[in-house]
Amino acid sequence: MSGDENQNDVFDFQWEIHDSGYDWIKAPLLTDKEGRPEPARPSFQHWPPDDRAGFLWLDQILSEETPSRGSQWVLHAKPLKEFYPKTRSYRPFKAPDLFIEFAQSEPSLKSVREFANKHGFLGVGAAFQPDGHGGARYGEPFELWKREIESMRMALHFWRLAKAGREDELLSHIVWPGDFVGIRWQGKVIHLHWDHDQEPGVLESMETEASKNKEDYMEGVPLILPAYRLIHEQVHKALKRFSVTPITVWTPSLNRQMPQLTLKFRPRNLISALWLQFAQAVTEINKFRP
Repeated sequence: MSGDENQNDVFDFQWEIHDSGYDWIKAPLLTDKEGRPEPARPSFQHWPPDDRAGFLWLDQILSEETPSRGSQWVLHAKPLKEFYPKTRSYRPFKAPDLFIEFAQSEPSLKSVREFANKHGFLGVGAAFQPDGHGGARYGEPFELWKREIESMRMALHFWRLAKAGREDELLSHIVWPGDFVGIRWQGKVIHLHWDHDQEPGVLESMETEASKNKEDYMEGVPLILPAYRLIHEQVHKALKRFSVTPITVWTPSLNRQMPQLTLKFRPRNLISALWLQFAQAVTEINKFRP
């Protein structure tokens, strides 16, 4: 599918790349009186940093990964001394597989910088002071990049298994200690949540008695259910967390026909655009083959 077709339901979204590229610095983030990262936005963004859910997510990640809140690796635009480095714009949805490139990036300082040099900041960051004093700069902690890469890589992995019907591999990831159904991924078990009102009988059909073996337990149960439930949870939470907004776009008519109102989705930043692109793929709005 072409990039133009992939943009049909997306508001004309453009993002910026800093001409001089990006680099890492080890520095503490500025925090508010409650100890949370001080909200900030890239210099090219004109709307205020009011993405509360995104900043709360950043705070949660940092609380889990760097509880001491000391110096950490922060991605910044070069040159560090300039408040408003030069940028150039591009349209991420012109590349319908950009979310795959992101998911397949290694969660390392080197790979993240390479991705940023090609596509820019994710757009969820905080203020930091390069030398501990002077003017604050916008930066993105490495832990945010790492968490988002790993989350999208996991969702992409299970989407590919489900689409290909690779039931043996799916079965090896499913766990059921008796009171819930989960998916094992990189040594961790992710507890899947089922909505009894919207999904009646699904959880009951997935549960089992401990005495049953794996083959008996899974007989007659579609193995793609847990995979797609995981994908749904990851995508839904990300779209909500990073504030993908539905809007109506008014197209006036100059030939006396009725004006047209079109429903579009507007990402706030690059990370929300990447998750929206993935959502298009899994819902087959974008007829993309994983």
